[in-house]
Amino acid sequence: MAYGLQIKNASNQLVLEVSDRVARFVTTGSSSYTTGADAITVSVTGMTNDDTWTVVVNSSVAHGGIEVEKGSGSFTMKQTGYISGTATLRYIVIRN
Repeated sequence: MAYGLQIKNASNQLVLEVSDRVARFVTTGSSSYTTGADAITVSVTGMTNDDTWTVVVNSSVAHGGIEVEKGSGSFTMKQTGYISGTATLRYIVIRN
């Protein structure tokens, strides 16, 4: 007999089972970024540069874009195309 776990909704449709991957919240935070400054490095314990890690970043300024680079134990982020001043970069790290 096989063992496992399946979760079904009221219509008996499979919603979740043992082999499914579920994202896990790891950390969140924010940092000020000034135009032209070096990228901000954020340490994340256990982080690796692979598809199981996702970093979502948004900015208090709606100009340009945001560059994010994952690394081993950290990621970097910076605002690009912003004309001048300081922006707040807010981030969420998720592990799949």
